[in-house]
Amino acid sequence: MRCPLCKGEMVKGRKTNLPYELSDERVIIVRNVPAIICSQCGDAFIEADILSKVEKILDKATEDGMVLGFVEYEKAA
Repeated sequence: MRCPLCKGEMVKGRKTNLPYELSDERVIIVRNVPAIICSQCGDAFIEADILSKVEKILDKATEDGMVLGFVEYEKAA
């Protein structure tokens, strides 16, 4: 698989951190999310099923009243 941005080789099995600014006062970072990473430019792509789990993690963090924080993907998914 080639990167759509730079045509570099995409590598599965890597992990990335996803920062989300959910409002003016709410910032959540989901750490160690499984991703496909370009070996040339470093751009990360997240598969749809993983992204769905990330959205649930963000919903839960919002429900819990988290304003600023880090969430480990593996523990929260």
